[in-house]
Amino acid sequence: MDRRGASFCWPAEISHGFLENLLDKSPDWLFLPHFRSSPPPRSSGDCQESSKSINCPISQAEPYYLATAFKDHRVYAKLKKAGRILSPVIDFAGGYDSAEKVFLETARTLGCGARQARRAFSAAVRAQRSVEEKIRKEGDKILNELRAHPESFAVVIFGRPYNAFASEAHMGIPRKFATRGITVIPIDMLPCEDEPVYGNMYWSSGQAILKAARFVERHPQLFGCYITNFSCGPDSFLLGFFRDIMGSKPSLTLELDSHVADAGLETRIEAFLDIVKSWREMQSKLEISPVYLRSFRPSRFDIRSGRVIDSRGREHSLYDSHVHLLIPSMGRLNTEALSAVFRGLGINCTCLPPADERIL
Repeated sequence: MDRRGASFCWPAEISHGFLENLLDKSPDWLFLPHFRSSPPPRSSGDCQESSKSINCPISQAEPYYLATAFKDHRVYAKLKKAGRILSPVIDFAGGYDSAEKVFLETARTLGCGARQARRAFSAAVRAQRSVEEKIRKEGDKILNELRAHPESFAVVIFGRPYNAFASEAHMGIPRKFATRGITVIPIDMLPCEDEPVYGNMYWSSGQAILKAARFVERHPQLFGCYITNFSCGPDSFLLGFFRDIMGSKPSLTLELDSHVADAGLETRIEAFLDIVKSWREMQSKLEISPVYLRSFRPSRFDIRSGRVIDSRGREHSLYDSHVHLLIPSMGRLNTEALSAVFRGLGINCTCLPPADERIL
């Protein structure tokens, strides 16, 4: 990682170490592809637009900045001179099958015949889909077990394959939950096909994360842990969307880089689990169901009509006896004077006292 020529996010820094490790093994060929896009998240509706499954630009640029960083490495230079570095542009926007041509061309470079390469590609795609299906079935099994034990809950890990689900990058976070007796589920295991795509989200990982977030927010036994990294451009947007979806439901965001201390992670995970347990206890004691709470709309004043619209959508005049205007403290004289003006106009109005230590 000492070869990096600029400040990168944690996964990009790790990629330098991975390549160094590979080169130390003196490979005959080096496969360093440019992954332009990933397969769009599965959907039960129409197919996703191919333009909406783009990968992070830093991960796309990996073969190029690594080439610059290792240009003077003895093994890398030898492979490059011999034409043994393979960096095809792979675009899975149309699904796995859409990238067959690129893989066949790569196989031809390696001296493999077209028929053999096509069989190998088909076998690889079948194996990948089989693994994805097994992952989904395992997720269904875990969710069924949760339903059978309503007193328990699970933590869903949000993130990308290379930062949230790689042991070299996630700093043991899933294990930290598991050792505390908490079931851990990656977002790949969730049945999110029916979840809508979030607006104009064109990042494939962003679609998967936000579709899973909608599912987790509604599930009473699932709580999200979002693993991100400092200097992550896409997550600077995604985290806001993620938190908007979660609303008042507790979630944990852990931002990692090479300087994050393990003790800090332990403390935050412990605090998060305590909050989740308290939140669940509070929800169980509420007489109003969470669904009703989420559908609540606060009263508002429509400046165009000059009328107050209550939480049930009914309109009232400002002079209606059911309307009570509260003015927060903005200094004793100002607040009391403004409140008196409203009362003089026949509007039911009260000025709130200054916030004391108890209120704050």
